[in-house]
Amino acid sequence: RGYEQMAELLNYHPAVRDFLQAEYKVAQIFTDLQKILAEALDMQLPEIKQ
Repeated sequence: RGYEQMAELLNYHPAVRDFLQAEYKVAQIFTDLQKILAEALDMQLPEIKQ
């Protein structure tokens, strides 16, 4: 519950909210790139829990 409260508080600050959203998008892009490269190189990636 502590994490949820912190996230809720941070979301009230527009600059922090925008940064966290951008950071999430970048992480998604890297995950997608990793999958594409692994597929192209016929590699196995470890399972990542989300």
